[in-house]
Amino acid sequence: MRDTPHVQCREEPAVHVISLRFLTADSRFAAQAARAIGCRLPAVGEALAVPAPGGSGMAVLAWRSPNEIYYFVDGAAGSGTLAASCEALDDGYYVDLSGGIRCLTLHGPRALEFLSHLSSGALEPAENSSATMRMADVSVTLIRTREHGTALLVDALYAEHLSLWIDEVLRTYEAGGGTAM
Repeated sequence: MRDTPHVQCREEPAVHVISLRFLTADSRFAAQAARAIGCRLPAVGEALAVPAPGGSGMAVLAWRSPNEIYYFVDGAAGSGTLAASCEALDDGYYVDLSGGIRCLTLHGPRALEFLSHLSSGALEPAENSSATMRMADVSVTLIRTREHGTALLVDALYAEHLSLWIDEVLRTYEAGGGTAM
């Protein structure tokens, strides 16, 4: 991926992504998942940085839809404990998406400004937010936390397409001095 003085975009190879899917936010499954993680589940449009399993580093819980929360962490540490604590419940599902989801991160002094050029309009995600949108005609979950910066989660099938599109938009953006489309 292209790096410039203003914006850097990288694929994070070791991110482990879990989808927590439940029938209702007040289900036994959602409550058990929150207990196992040690944190409340995020509200609509929210992303939370939480201690990673085993206390080494941070993980992120991100709202994806009314019935789905993404939980992602570097490596697979501790996800087995979460899976085991939720497996006996029948009102939700623990789905390991690792290998099926890619995580691209944006960094640099103009990374947030650059996001507006990636989306169909002005986009300045608030800190600790999560939203699912379309970029390069594919579904992308955009997550922003103070601790992790800005992450784009995309189906692995479309990751190369999104990466190439970001590279092209970034090339055009930088050619305009970091301010033009």
